[in-house]
Amino acid sequence: MTRLKPARSRSAWLALVLALTLAACTQVPLRSLWQLRQLDWQQLDPAMLLALAYLPDGIEPRPDAAVIVIKAERGNAAAEVMEERLLLRPLNAVPPDLRPEAPGRKGKWLALGLDAQQQARFFALRTTLQSWKAQDGAQAKRKLSLALEPQFCRRTTAQMPDVSSLRVSAWLRWQAQQAPVLLLDEAGLADLSERPASTAMPLC
Repeated sequence: MTRLKPARSRSAWLALVLALTLAACTQVPLRSLWQLRQLDWQQLDPAMLLALAYLPDGIEPRPDAAVIVIKAERGNAAAEVMEERLLLRPLNAVPPDLRPEAPGRKGKWLALGLDAQQQARFFALRTTLQSWKAQDGAQAKRKLSLALEPQFCRRTTAQMPDVSSLRVSAWLRWQAQQAPVLLLDEAGLADLSERPASTAMPLC
């Protein structure tokens, strides 16, 4: 989980942390951070948001492949707290022209995005945060925390290695005609969940 402190440019920080949260911020390559800071969440069209992942063989996404949990506290003696869960769901097959260079291992591509319902929830969340800022001022001591909950399962195959040895690469695109930005560079799949390794990857 990542927690933000009050900052003058809260919208820029929210954009960065929201992007990082899509793929476990502690494992994002440093070379990608400056690109992610260009993501302006106040101008973001959630319909353009596309997360690409190259999964190991034997791993399948669940219907809600990843859950972004966002908790906002209004602060400044206000007791108002809001929590939203945005669901990233599998999309159609990834077009070859959108695929970055795949890692040198067997695997398969997965595309994730926000459907119409999740996009509406994103807009509602953004409207609420903007209204808090307009009413309380940019310097109000609001708190924001975000967490990612991957929702994958593994097939029962005798050839499949131990979960702790599995790796995943992931990219993010938020504009049309944009080259996907690398988020995970062969990160440990089991490390992307806060749950114990024995329960982080259940059987399908």
